[in-house]
Amino acid sequence: MGGNAEEAPMAYKDINEVMNAQSELVDILGTFQPRIVRMDK
Repeated sequence: MGGNAEEAPMAYKDINEVMNAQSELVDILGTFQPRIVRMDK
């Protein structure tokens, strides 16, 4: 599927790095691993 610049993979931060940086503020209760990702229409 197509998309635009906001949907480019390099537009997002690595979630593991973000969570590690905020480790004093959050408790990880579980993780979600999507099987299918549909971008745009």
